[in-house]
Amino acid sequence: MDWTIIFKFLLTATVPALITYWGTKKKCDSKIKEIQISKDAEIKQLKMQHQHEIDKLESDHKHLIEMKELEYKYQKQTKSDDMTSKMTSEFLLGNLDIAKVLNGMDQLGELQKTVEKFKSSNDMSNFVKKK
Repeated sequence: MDWTIIFKFLLTATVPALITYWGTKKKCDSKIKEIQISKDAEIKQLKMQHQHEIDKLESDHKHLIEMKELEYKYQKQTKSDDMTSKMTSEFLLGNLDIAKVLNGMDQLGELQKTVEKFKSSNDMSNFVKKK
């Protein structure tokens, strides 16, 4: 066999194969970049949506805590008002012993000091994470 025939044969088979390979490779690379760009945009959108949901949950949680605090204050005030009303009616009916009330007030003062001491040692202000 002659080398020119072999060379022509290799040249006619190899050149179109290389051209097809490079064209296909370039097309696939551009498709990969296109898909990567679209997926990156999708990921950013999901991150933003997730952050929005987290912010909403934090807001709802903060609102719930505020409502519970107000509810507690209302109940505390209501109980205080009920107790004042009961003591007033007992006093007016003559069923209230002033000595027992004063003794109870002293014990209440001691209890209040104990509660304040406990509050200062167990401060829960950092319970809710703030930004």
